[in-house]
Amino acid sequence: WNSTGGARPEWFSNQINGKGVVRFNGPGSSPTGEDGDTNETLTINPVTYINSLAGATMVIVYKSLSTASGTRYCCSTDVGGFQFGQNGTQYVGGFAGATYTIDSTTVDTNPHHVIVKFDGSGSGNTGRLKARLDGADVALTYTGTVNTTTSAVAKYFYGGATGTSSTNQTNFWIGDIAELLIWTRALSTVEVLAVEDYLTNKWAI
Repeated sequence: WNSTGGARPEWFSNQINGKGVVRFNGPGSSPTGEDGDTNETLTINPVTYINSLAGATMVIVYKSLSTASGTRYCCSTDVGGFQFGQNGTQYVGGFAGATYTIDSTTVDTNPHHVIVKFDGSGSGNTGRLKARLDGADVALTYTGTVNTTTSAVAKYFYGGATGTSSTNQTNFWIGDIAELLIWTRALSTVEVLAVEDYLTNKWAI
């Protein structure tokens, strides 16, 4: 949690399908004083349970409030893994040593859900890292090599930012995070479809 009062994200009720979200850096006002600060973040420490994994799955329900240029992240670890965000044009992220962009998509201000699945036993980048956006497979463009395991040294997990230490956050998200789920294994196809059914029923996305 961010202990700096002016840099705390705010809870907004009745935002996506009648349900609440955590809003980062968003304009507007709320009963608790949301004021559009530009450095709002949540920090979770320690996150050693996501280190040295041979498989993992991350699910995010999110909504961007800005399509301006500049890279902003829904979430990231301090060593660049488990990343997802947007650069004003495309959705971007990083996992297990590589970065990626989601092809053939354009950032907008609608709610979405994304599933990023890492399987270190797969062959090459395309076999190890896959993504689905709103229930459909999406192609990724990779930079670097997806490793066979996640980082062994991650200490911090950020909501709404990236960073290299607990006091060095950057690339702040402008938008909402409604739900974040992480499994410490690669879900099966059947399990992914079940998660998507749950997300569709809950969030109507």
